[in-house]
Amino acid sequence: MMVLVLLALSACAPKAPPAPPDPVDPAQVASFDFAWQRIADTYPYPDFKGVDWAAAREELRPRAMEADSAEALRPVLTELLGRLGESHFQVIPAVAYETVYDADGIDLTEEDVAGPAAPGLALRLVDEALVVFRVAPGSAAAEAGVAPGWVLTDIAGTDTAALLDSLADLPLEGRRETLAAIAAHARLQGTPGSAVDLTFRDGSDAEVALHLERRAAAGELVQFGHLPPQRVRFEHAVADGVGTARFNVFMTSIVPGLEAAVTEFVEAGVEGVILDLRGNPGGIAGLASGVTGFFVDAPGMSLGTMVTREGELRFQVFPRPPSQRFTGPVAVLVDELSLSTSEILAAGLKANGRARLFGVTTGGMALPSRIEALPNGDRLQYAFADLLDPDGARVEGQGVTPDVSAPLTRDALLAGLDPAHAAAVCWIRPSEECP
Repeated sequence: MMVLVLLALSACAPKAPPAPPDPVDPAQVASFDFAWQRIADTYPYPDFKGVDWAAAREELRPRAMEADSAEALRPVLTELLGRLGESHFQVIPAVAYETVYDADGIDLTEEDVAGPAAPGLALRLVDEALVVFRVAPGSAAAEAGVAPGWVLTDIAGTDTAALLDSLADLPLEGRRETLAAIAAHARLQGTPGSAVDLTFRDGSDAEVALHLERRAAAGELVQFGHLPPQRVRFEHAVADGVGTARFNVFMTSIVPGLEAAVTEFVEAGVEGVILDLRGNPGGIAGLASGVTGFFVDAPGMSLGTMVTREGELRFQVFPRPPSQRFTGPVAVLVDELSLSTSEILAAGLKANGRARLFGVTTGGMALPSRIEALPNGDRLQYAFADLLDPDGARVEGQGVTPDVSAPLTRDALLAGLDPAHAAAVCWIRPSEECP
């Protein structure tokens, strides 16, 4: 009888829940968990500014369980990071790093490495059109006769008007002008030696169709930490008593160039210096303080404050040796693609009254970030701090407003004019030709 009772009880007992399914590829779900946890531990605001971070994990992790490759996981992680609606959260494919190291991790020579390739165009959104701002010397675009002021109407069969309309679907908040230029430049890039079909309206509004080769950009190929490899370019010139310096990214290799440029400016007795940060997406945040050291003569200046969960850190400035300092007027040119470290520098110089800014409002993508390797080989970039300017204002999502608005116009570009640079020169050296 006892046996029958036990059998009856066992028949009525609830069944154990089924075991959770195994992930299709453990490396992918491990990468998802790593990304979620790292941000959970380091996001500067513990309340996530109202975003339910735990709910995002519960919703998206099942898709990570089904991902069978890093490529399949990237859209899932991109959606996860997009919930935060801020800059400096992204997944960088492992292939971006394989261009500088071979399979054994050995550095490749300059001849072995091509880096990102493009036809050589810098674009900006002007009056709801993608307009050529600059053409790289020696590029396929330059050889084909493309000129500033031309309007790009089609990229590889995609109408640029449709591309602009699609920006509303992007999860990242930001200035429309910034997102438009980033999206267009991404479409132009490809492997070295490949080509892209582009259609323009030239200066007379005639349609021009071109088949342009993508070539690696000029510049020194460098890598710092987990940042992807960068082509670094630095140039400077002295004209009409004004020194101008321009560099495309904040990497340590710009320091010798800036040192030589400022020394030349001082020896030439220039009346003022122009720093052109247009199109500079940033890089190493600490270099904002290093660059400022060339333009101050006393310690104590701060460019702003980095706020983390653990505390605050000021971007303190230390002057360079006297022969490497310029203490006269400084103008800074900024635009919608002046991002990150460019914004730290511009905001700090403006708030301290050390420079006057010309151009248009920066992109408002200014969060200090780190890059770490994921278990699947991709890299995770994530912001671990917020940035406040010296007045305590948040730069992220707001950008830095110039003192003098000098937007690009198509007519000016077609005429070979640069409104922001011209306005800066007039501030440094007023003349009868200035408005």
